Amino acid sequence: MENLFGSLCAALLYAPNRMKFLEGEGIQLMNLMLRFAHAVPHLHEDSEQVKAQERARGERLLDHRFAP
Repeated sequence: MENLFGSLCAALLYAPNRMKFLEGEGIQLMNLMLRFAHAVPHLHEDSEQVKAQERARGERLLDHRFAP
């Protein structure tokens, strides 16, 4: 799921993709991905590691979302 999230963030660098992303409810998709990763901590070895990854994903999403 990490690669998919990263791919979506990278796709947002291209301006026309941002509009399609918003029209296609991409924000909701990424929100679900973050919630799923948080809801299933037993799949991960270290919950602190999971929290750090979630923070990094959220920051990356915001960076790409508000890029010019």
